[in-house]
Amino acid sequence: MEKRSQTKKIAALQARVKELEHLVGIKQIQLEFSEKMVELGSQEAGFDFKKVRFKSIRYFWQHRKEMSCSLNMFYTAVGIRKQNFHRKVHQEMKKTDQFNPLEHLVSQIRRDHPRMSVLKIYDLFLVIMNKSLLFLF
Repeated sequence: MEKRSQTKKIAALQARVKELEHLVGIKQIQLEFSEKMVELGSQEAGFDFKKVRFKSIRYFWQHRKEMSCSLNMFYTAVGIRKQNFHRKVHQEMKKTDQFNPLEHLVSQIRRDHPRMSVLKIYDLFLVIMNKSLLFLF
């Protein structure tokens, strides 16, 4: 009787393994199909879709509470290291922090002087920067 229950358990486990192997095969095909779509889309559009990879990863990072797996598992599946991703996030944040005041100033100048050329705005910034540097010394 004990052998029969073990045989049934083994048969059930073998069936489960077969089912999981089938699912892995389907996921592999879906992955290869998606990679080929990205490759063909890149050729068709004329730019590399892989360059938007960071934005896609950042989207999943921002919506991490909705994910069904941990971020570490996600980073491994995507093929990046957690440290590299966070380094890139900090670089983007620094860049944003540096350019936000500049963007605000440019939009203010454009609003006050809508016909001013970009070259004149650039020259104006050079004058402002030189004055601020002189003020520091």
